[in-house]
Amino acid sequence: MLIGADAASHRDPDSQWQPTYARHVSPKYAIVAIAGHQLIVEEGRWYEVNRLKAPPGSTIRLGRVLAHKHDGDIEFGRPYLPDVAVHAYIMEETLGKKIRVFKFKPKKHYKRARGHRQRLTRFLVTSIAGDAEPLAAEAETALVCEGGDSDLSGP
Repeated sequence: MLIGADAASHRDPDSQWQPTYARHVSPKYAIVAIAGHQLIVEEGRWYEVNRLKAPPGSTIRLGRVLAHKHDGDIEFGRPYLPDVAVHAYIMEETLGKKIRVFKFKPKKHYKRARGHRQRLTRFLVTSIAGDAEPLAAEAETALVCEGGDSDLSGP
């Protein structure tokens, strides 16, 4: 139950209250589908997804752009935007947090414990461009530059 000023701000549609997911999104972003996830990506930020096939140090182009917002205008794809390019620099491949998988059968003296660490790829979004040449619709990512030949300096 909200009391006082908090309650008034939630009822007043003209208040400055915003949901937490909307507070940190910049005015320029894209929504992409990559590695089984949909992410809101911004330039200059890094993200972790399930492992991609690109080697660390390479530059990729994310092909499945679902939406793009720039200068207050937002475009939605049906299902993808073919002329929007999101370029990213592959920073590293890491392992996720370890989880324990434990299974047993009661009264049968059967117990098994295993651990699992998901392989992840960390990438840095370097640019979001709205006037790119189309990428094949079935391509999730395209390798732009291999390893050390990259003209984008990675961290």
